Amino acid sequence: MSTLTDREIEIAEYIAWGASVDETADKLGRSPYTVKNTLRNIYAKLHFNKSTELAAYMFVKHPERMIIENDKIGNVKRAISAITMIALIFLQLLVQPADMMRVRRARTRTARRMEYVEE
Repeated sequence: MSTLTDREIEIAEYIAWGASVDETADKLGRSPYTVKNTLRNIYAKLHFNKSTELAAYMFVKHPERMIIENDKIGNVKRAISAITMIALIFLQLLVQPADMMRVRRARTRTARRMEYVEE
């Protein structure tokens, strides 16, 4: 995996804490389009698809930036959510894939019935 630049780490830190793109752009004084573009580059570098993967990466690779005192958006609930998410990811890694069952719900379309009334 490629290493992230300081600017990318800064944006990834806000996203890992649960901030939206608009909140991140506001806090950093940048355009939301710049933040989206940088976030796209981060996902491409790290081969991630979701912000939860980025959050787990930030908490594991950059724990010094992810302490509660450094909570960039001022919301401890989001920190607790991120820690819970990491715990679930590690729990999922401990369970063998054969033991896991995926539940898929079948979608059914309801057919529209047209009734013709004879006059």
